[in-house]
Amino acid sequence: MQCQRAGAQYIFVLTFVSFHTDCFLKGCCVAEFYEFHDSELLEIQKVLNVLTLRINAYRHLRPEGSDEREWTGWTQMILLEVTDPGIENEFFGFPVTISGGYFSAKQILANAEDCVSDELPASLQRATDAELKISGWNDEHEEYKDMVIRGSIIRIVHREEPVFVEKWIRS
Repeated sequence: MQCQRAGAQYIFVLTFVSFHTDCFLKGCCVAEFYEFHDSELLEIQKVLNVLTLRINAYRHLRPEGSDEREWTGWTQMILLEVTDPGIENEFFGFPVTISGGYFSAKQILANAEDCVSDELPASLQRATDAELKISGWNDEHEEYKDMVIRGSIIRIVHREEPVFVEKWIRS
């Protein structure tokens, strides 16, 4: 399956990542993605050529069979790993309140239906020639800024159990 985004072609390979809620276990979710705003960057660590970001991410989910406007919101701690990282305008104080950002890559291994705009697919297994922009601030140490991370590979290496936050109707 293919998805067009920002004039470039992205190829998605179908995979499935399961979690311990009914919908996740049954594999009946139509779209799942991490939204940049409403998330928090808690930590950045670099060891050799690997950068790891610990993010308390806001996750959107639309269960299969529901109205296209019905969504649920969850929080989920994830570890995002970037191989051969290049980083511009790095944050040094944490936590960072994320107000926006984007994710793009040449090739993405994830569920095709999780391709929603320029958000991070919740089922991301691997992305090559990837770029991640995180916009936000740390109240104690820094003013608002944009951090851009590029890497040969970006992947989610750990996901904790999601915690339900809300159900809402998209207008």
